[in-house]
Amino acid sequence: MAKNKTLSPEKYFGVQELVFRFMRTFDEKDWLGMKACLTKSVDCDYSSFRGTPPGRITKEKYVAQREKSLSTLKTLHNLSNLSMASIGKSIEVKCNYAILRFHPDFKGSRKHFFHSYGCYRFIAIREGRIWRISAIVQRLLMNDGNPALHGGTRR
Repeated sequence: MAKNKTLSPEKYFGVQELVFRFMRTFDEKDWLGMKACLTKSVDCDYSSFRGTPPGRITKEKYVAQREKSLSTLKTLHNLSNLSMASIGKSIEVKCNYAILRFHPDFKGSRKHFFHSYGCYRFIAIREGRIWRISAIVQRLLMNDGNPALHGGTRR
């Protein structure tokens, strides 16, 4: 499909707010809020981070996996260099990320943090008047720290 890079301010800011709100749900441990950001099922590709093949997953399972991996950690999900393009009725969002994860007892030790850096690609669709994420691709550039802190990583 041809991409139309011109988005109305309503679409641009609506989708930008969705992606930023979605990332805040990780840091705030707002699992219900996370579900509200997603379509009923989501195409996910975390293969470069987790080592698992891409696939479709229900939003309940997606959120349960994140809750299990991250609920005890302090996290900070940062996005930068956001760009968007129209693809038919969907919006493609690309951005860079820096995800910081700390053990609750972090005191500067390498064994008490695990950070990841790379880029994301999201697909957002409109369900009625609400934008939701229907696809997520994470491309890992590098990790730093102790992967044992995060239950969902490739070791």
